[in-house]
Amino acid sequence: MILPLLEDRKEGDNAQWLCLQSQPKHEMISVACMAKQYGVENFLPKIRFKKLVRSKVVWVTEPLFPRYFFARVTPEMIPMIRSAHGVSSVLRFGGKYAVVDESIICELKHYTVDNEVIEVEDILGEGDQVVVTEGPFHGVSALVKQVMPAKDRVKILIDLLGQKTEVLVKRSALLRDVAHPLAD
Repeated sequence: MILPLLEDRKEGDNAQWLCLQSQPKHEMISVACMAKQYGVENFLPKIRFKKLVRSKVVWVTEPLFPRYFFARVTPEMIPMIRSAHGVSSVLRFGGKYAVVDESIICELKHYTVDNEVIEVEDILGEGDQVVVTEGPFHGVSALVKQVMPAKDRVKILIDLLGQKTEVLVKRSALLRDVAHPLAD
């Protein structure tokens, strides 16, 4: 899909959605600052997923697009938002600000629930890298060999004393070994 450019918009158009890049880990700060100080409408879609943190499985919420968020602005507002706290830049193509179509924002909002969060289910498949989160193999990395949904069990392949061994474990004792669930 080709994005229209802000400079090419017709006279009389209202504010349009732009994609802004924040400083690392400053998405929430940037969004809050722009909304409070400048009254800018923002959209920061986030995902909620399970992650292994200090040997425990916890739910974490992170931006869907790390370092990026959307803001509805007019061309006159651009100098102001470029200097907003935590904002690095405004996405451009060929030196012109790219506009994100309203339909794309609506589609993203359609999949979000309260507070712009999308919950990602941890679905396992054959060949996935996993980490065992409980039991005698806690912390061990493994490879999924077979998922048995009826028994709520998974056959995994682990390296045990230098030898590959198949082990049957509870589905709830496994977590996909990825930094971000959409990184695949």
